[in-house]
Formats: sequence, structure tokens, C-alpha cells
Amino acid sequence: MFNRIYSSVLVMLILPVFSFGLAGSNCNLAEEHDENFVIAKYSKIRSNVLNEERTIIVHLPRGYEKSPFSYPVLYVLDADWEDLFIKAVATSGYLNEFGHIPKLIVVGICNTDRNRDMIPVRIKREPSSGGAAFFLRFISEELMPFIEKKYRTEPFTILYGGSYAGLFTVNALLEKPEACNAYIASSPGIGTCPDYIYAKAEKLLKKKTSLRRYLYLVYGEHDYPQSTGHTSDFYSFIMPKSPGDFKCQMKMVENEGHVPFIGLYEGLRFIFTEWKLPDDRRAKAGLNEIKQHFDKIKKKYNYKPVIPADILIGLGYRLIRRGKMTEAVEALLFACQIHPYSPDAFYYLGEAYKKNNQIDQALKYYKKALKVDSNYLMAAQKIQSLDKKKWQ
Repeated sequence: MFNRIYSSVLVMLILPVFSFGLAGSNCNLAEEHDENFVIAKYSKIRSNVLNEERTIIVHLPRGYEKSPFSYPVLYVLDADWEDLFIKAVATSGYLNEFGHIPKLIVVGICNTDRNRDMIPVRIKREPSSGGAAFFLRFISEELMPFIEKKYRTEPFTILYGGSYAGLFTVNALLEKPEACNAYIASSPGIGTCPDYIYAKAEKLLKKKTSLRRYLYLVYGEHDYPQSTGHTSDFYSFIMPKSPGDFKCQMKMVENEGHVPFIGLYEGLRFIFTEWKLPDDRRAKAGLNEIKQHFDKIKKKYNYKPVIPADILIGLGYRLIRRGKMTEAVEALLFACQIHPYSPDAFYYLGEAYKKNNQIDQALKYYKKALKVDSNYLMAAQKIQSLDKKKWQ
């Protein structure tokens, strides 16, 4: 872990950037990121519960500034280990890019006294331990309202932690299940205080006839003793006692040690199992079926999801190729309506109108694509070509 003195410092990375745009638009990333690839910003929050100032790191998903949408939130413990926070940002972004999960706001929580905050009971080898209940109050009563007030959030939250932070994540579910909708615990140190954890689980599950929450447990084959065995035993203990609407899965990762790298990836995939429209259905689905799929997602996750732009644009592109211009225009107009920051949506709507010989409309939407992204070369070329034809 790292200790630093900082005030509103930006986290900056120099990383390879990959573009997945359907039209291969030449987005000026240097201009968009002010010549730096900034993925998150540090800020401070005063905690009355903990009687101290806490540092958090907030990453907003791509397109946040230009969109009106709200987003679920992933809370990442141990964020003062910046590599861990970067991994969380990269993992959530990658899974979203390939349609497996929605875009997420990622909030990292940095440590002050880790053992105090993560371990729920006092243990001899960690003199400051035993303050997890206060730390959970800080997160649920102070940090979450702060994030909800400052950013556009949806009422779906995920807590992720590993090792002692994994223990805290399990304990948070048992102590205050309503704090988050989903919990991902990697190599949770249940063996640190097994009697306490089992007693909490027994008490919770005895009184719950419904528990609409997700818990994903993961550990490595060569993990620490506090995790191996204890995690699988805990899973075996809670599953027969759990309500039917409680979704829990456990995985042991072969040839891995403590806090397996793949844990967060697999956990998010588990939570959002039904998010992605399967490829075979997506290739055949019309606009109504796509809307129906995301209506089901709304009921499952209890918030209104945004249909991803690439799904709607892909539908429009397929319809253009099939010569179904009326349906293509309908799909792409809908894409432009809910994704007004997407140059691809406007470009392909221009393509639909052009194929339908509606040149003025085509020009209108090519120009809108260029307005959204001044470096959109294909739109500029189409505008130049159509303008020449109009004057010939």
C-alpha cells in the first residue's frame, strides 16, 4: 500500500487505446482527454462516523459528460493500491465494451487503518482490528449519499474486496444486506473469525424469507489458509439455508494464489449474467425484441438500463444491408435519440437516408456526425461527395 500527501490529484496513465467504433471514426482522444489519459480523480470526504477525512477515487464511464444517463456504481476497497483500482476500471470497461455488463461508475475507497476497518472483531495479532461496523456505516450512510448527490447514479451498487477486504465484503452482506445489491468477495479471510461469520450468517438466514442479493465468492487453489477451505465451507453452509431469490456462486481458480486476478471479471459476469443479448438472438432481433430484452433487465435489476448504442447501430447497419430502409431509419433515429453523443448513430442514419435517395436528410445526419466528432473522416468524405453531386 502507498501513503501520499495529495489534494485533488489526477490519476494519469499512458496506455494503448483501442477503438471499437463501427465506422472506425477517428476520434481525437488527445483532445477529449486534454492531452492526458485521465481515468479518475481523487477527492476527499469528511467522515463523522469515523472522525477522520477519507480519500476516494472516482472513475466516470466513457461518455458520462456528454450523456444524460445514470449508472450503477462499483465500490472498490483497498483503492490506495492503485493497480487494484486500475484493474477494476479496466475490467468493468472491457466487459461493457463487449456487451456483458452496463457501464459503471467506479468508486475506490482508500485506506487509513485497514485492519481496523476490514476486520469485524478484535483479534490478537491485529491490535487495531474490530471496527468494520463503523466502516460499513461510513460507506452506507456517508459515502454512498455523497456519490449519489454528486453523480448521476442508478440504485444498483456492487461492493468488491479481496483478502481482509473480502472478509469485510462478506460481513457487510451479513450485517447490512440492503447496503448494496451485489457483493464480490475475493479470497475472503473468513478463517480470521469463522465463529463470528457463521453466527452472523445463521442469524440473517433464519429471519430472511427473501434476500434479493448477489454474492460471488472466489479464491485460489494455492490461497492462504484463512481462505482455502473456509470459503468453500462457508458456501456449503449458507446455500441450503438461503432463500430462493438469493443468488450465490463460488469458484476456486486452479493454479492461482491469493486474490485471483480473474475474480472481479468473473464476479461481474455472474451478477450481470442476463445482461447481454446473446449473439445468435442479436443477429436476428428487431427493434421490438431488443426493447423487450432490456425491459426484462429493468425488472431483474430494478433500474432502467440504457440500450447500448452499438446494439442499435448494429441493427440499423444490418437492416441497411438487407434493404429495409424504413426499419433501419426507425432503429437509427431511436439510437440518435438516446445516444446523441454517438457519431456512429448519426453517420449510419445518414447512410440509411442515402441508400433511400433522400440526399438532403443524408447530408443533415452526416453533418450531425461531424459536429459530434470533428475528426470523423468518413462523414466528412460523404458530405464532400454529396455536395459535389448537388452542384453538378
